[in-house]
Amino acid sequence: MAQRRNMRETIYLAVKERIVRGRYRPGQHLVESFIAEDLETSKTPVREALARLEQEGLVESFPYRGYFVRVFTREDLDEIYELRELYEGACARICAEATDHQVIADQLVGFNRHAEEAFNDMRLSDVHDNFARFDEIIFSRTKNQRLRNHIASITELVLLGGAITNRIPGRVEESLRQHEGIIAAIAAGDGDLAETVMREHVRSLREEQAAERAVWPM
Repeated sequence: MAQRRNMRETIYLAVKERIVRGRYRPGQHLVESFIAEDLETSKTPVREALARLEQEGLVESFPYRGYFVRVFTREDLDEIYELRELYEGACARICAEATDHQVIADQLVGFNRHAEEAFNDMRLSDVHDNFARFDEIIFSRTKNQRLRNHIASITELVLLGGAITNRIPGRVEESLRQHEGIIAAIAAGDGDLAETVMREHVRSLREEQAAERAVWPM
């Protein structure tokens, strides 16, 4: 029984990863038999995984048609990024006002540098991973459990947005530059500035996604 639960969890995480990383694109039909073959499993755990992912907002189903990677509307995008701007701005302020703000800044420098190296080597998946870790460091500093819960509730949506947005020409370079500004504000212990530059960063992501309509099919 435990082995079966572990297998179901493994399949669920594998399908989620493919969606979050953009391997399964928005609007793509998620054919259970194809996914099962890809993951070398039966259709039952795949069906269970898709049902869970629908509850999390990454997948949507239609009668007689099956499951599809969720297509985000302009309204969805606006709501996600309004929340993200508030949450990440607040977390950046917390980091800057922490007693060990310089330690936090040093950690962020490392992930931003690794992301730049990955980008120069054309390893976009590694760029995405390091950007995600950059965000995780900032999120992890809040002790407000309600804030942490709200962040967790949209994490996958944020990751999906990042995986897609990083394909927009010039976006990675701009994010690297904006991250440097966030790091500098945190290193200086300036909470006001850290929140401001973080919110500007998130807002720019939102604006580019809105402009690049082909990225999130409407």
